[in-house]
Amino acid sequence: VQAGNLPAWPPAMPRDSGWHTVPVARDGGEWRTEARLLHLPLSDGAHLLVGRDIAEKLRLRSVLAEGLAFSAAVALTIAGLGAALLRRAVDDRLAPAARTAEAIAAGDLSRRVPLSERGDEFDRLGAIINTMLDRIGALMEGVRGVSDSLAHDLRTPLARARGRLEEALASAGEDPAALRQAVE
Repeated sequence: VQAGNLPAWPPAMPRDSGWHTVPVARDGGEWRTEARLLHLPLSDGAHLLVGRDIAEKLRLRSVLAEGLAFSAAVALTIAGLGAALLRRAVDDRLAPAARTAEAIAAGDLSRRVPLSERGDEFDRLGAIINTMLDRIGALMEGVRGVSDSLAHDLRTPLARARGRLEEALASAGEDPAALRQAVE
């Protein structure tokens, strides 16, 4: 006995019991779809085939997958643009500090990192770098002062020693022993 909306047993339906997903023809074979069917053999030798059309479920799954793919593509595009804008903003904020560092590396210790009115992390870092450069400049001035003092203090004794050596050379003549005596 046959009842239901399938005109015949689906040809792709396996004969073993359990759940199966198979293509079926409905409405006199005019409409082909996919169905999830449960096959149960009955004790009197008949077979019970119960199922549900899953074409709508498959269409919904397809629509959701397409929507998810589109959403992911849009999210990745927005994330890429955001990352590019953020990188450009950071590069713009760091460019003056980089130019200052290049000038200092080239020997211009008078340069300082320009600060903006924002008071953000970059300005705090710039202020710290400027304080450090001021301290280095003060230490360099101290070293220069000590160097100048040493050079001045050594100039007179060195000039006296040179004068004595020249005088000894002139008075010793060509005799090596006399030259050695004069140098000592």
